[in-house]
Parts: sequence; structure tokens; C-alpha cells
Amino acid sequence: MMEPKRTDSLGFAQVLRSEWTAFCQVRGWVIAMVVAALVTVLLGLATTGFMNCEGPNGRACPLSRLDQAVKQ
Repeated sequence: MMEPKRTDSLGFAQVLRSEWTAFCQVRGWVIAMVVAALVTVLLGLATTGFMNCEGPNGRACPLSRLDQAVKQ
């Protein structure tokens, strides 16, 4: 037997919108999320910017001890 559809419950879209509205009304949370995203991107750019895979005379860099251990 099928149960009747409840009319007092909110749909997913309504719940999502109300949560998003509540999140955006707290300025500190929005600022913290933006800062966290910027820090993540900047750390990724900073770490890859200092990597250099070219050895002397344009040859590939030698494998590190960790890479050699994994390769075996």
C-alpha cells in the first residue's frame, strides 16, 4: 500500500536555498571560505613554481631515493 505524499516537507531545492541563504548572511563564513580557496590555489601555484625537472645540460633530473625505492 502506498503512503500518501506529505505536503508539509520541503523539497531539496528549498532546503538548499535556505541553507545557502543562511550561509551567505554570516559574513565571516563567506570571507573564511574565500580565504581558504585563495590559500589553496596560492599554495599550489607556489609549490609548482619552484619545481624544476631539468637537470644539468637540459637532461632529466635523476630520481630521488624515494622514487628509486618505489620503482623497485
